[in-house]
Amino acid sequence: MRSLSDTIFQTWRKISSSIAFYPAIISFLSILIAYLSIRLEWVGASSYLEEKFPILVVKNAETARVLLSTFISGIITLTVFSFTMVMVILNQAAGRYSPRLLPGLITDKTHQIVLGVYIGTIVYCTIVMRYIQPETAAYQLPGFSIMLAIIGTLTCIALFVFFIHNISLKIRVEYILNEIFIKNERSMLNLRDLQTEMPEAPLVPTLAAKIYYRESGALYFRSFHTGDLPRHDASEPEWIEVLPARGAFLHPEDALLLTSEKLKESIGEDTGSLFTFDQTPYESPNLNDGFRQVSEIITKAMSPGINDPGTALDAIDTLGKLLYIRLQLSDRWFETTGKNQYILIKHIKHFDDLLFDIMAPIRLYCKENVIVVTKLIRMLSFLEKHPDCSFTYRKIISNEKRALFEESKQTLQMEWDEKFLKKVYAANALDAS
Repeated sequence: MRSLSDTIFQTWRKISSSIAFYPAIISFLSILIAYLSIRLEWVGASSYLEEKFPILVVKNAETARVLLSTFISGIITLTVFSFTMVMVILNQAAGRYSPRLLPGLITDKTHQIVLGVYIGTIVYCTIVMRYIQPETAAYQLPGFSIMLAIIGTLTCIALFVFFIHNISLKIRVEYILNEIFIKNERSMLNLRDLQTEMPEAPLVPTLAAKIYYRESGALYFRSFHTGDLPRHDASEPEWIEVLPARGAFLHPEDALLLTSEKLKESIGEDTGSLFTFDQTPYESPNLNDGFRQVSEIITKAMSPGINDPGTALDAIDTLGKLLYIRLQLSDRWFETTGKNQYILIKHIKHFDDLLFDIMAPIRLYCKENVIVVTKLIRMLSFLEKHPDCSFTYRKIISNEKRALFEESKQTLQMEWDEKFLKKVYAANALDAS
């Protein structure tokens, strides 16, 4: 069973990531602003404005109605046009780059705020128009509120120009690759700092007791919580190994933890409050996401329907930068928690599995293009020869580089291309440095 705090957190995360989150908040604020402006009308805001700045005040009720009706219909048109464009661009991004980019583009806060201002201005104009009455001697037209509606409409026009510029920028492949790199670089550097807090691996005791995944249905692992663990008062800390990496897909009865028999008995059967799971991989961001997205951009670019080697070459540069940072991370690390009552052993996806998952589809789609293959060989050679590359990682990279070379050599039909490939491979061999 999930804990109440975990359920509340999951619900809040789904609400805050919805495309309607900011529009709903801004629309509610526009209702408050509309009624506040009407209240100010009652204390003479329009009379004061007409006295000090008469050019800003609309004095005819029919003119005011026409203006507000035009504003409402015009902003509705802007809204439809803007988000029709978003749907077209999302379809283009999914077809040309990767469908995994869609969640980030859909939930972009800039797009949500623009949509919210559009809808909020429509709501505001509708409420103000309701208060425009037939002119009488005692009636004061809500000129102050109408002036705010004009300002809101001009803001919508400015936001529309900004929106066109912003959406055209964010669909460019160099922007997408840079955003992927920045996001994943931050995550990996944070993990690197965490791993260096306990640089020397302690002597790990034998852990034989397993705690299994008991939820109904398969889910994605997100996190393990130590706050609900039983209190441990012994002089020596308890060891717990968290077996799945973040984002791993779990089947019922998969092992989640390795620990001592004593701690397993203390935890008991109700382990739901110790873990957080997600329904989809998009809800559980992890260190593999950036590599997967860049790999898919490369394979999409080199697919027969698109055939865009330039995009693939740019994406290989980003992939090389991400892999360079990944070289500095260990596949497992240690954390102390609960005032040093527990030592956790945590894992990320093993480097050999990660590199194979990246390179297998790339080899399939890129093996016939000698320029792309040689770029990949140079990228792998740079990683292989780097001082931060451990012996284990170097061997993994060398095997992947050899597999890429052999598969491409068998595929190339031109003798000159094959000679060039062999020349580049020999020049970038580990002993050639």
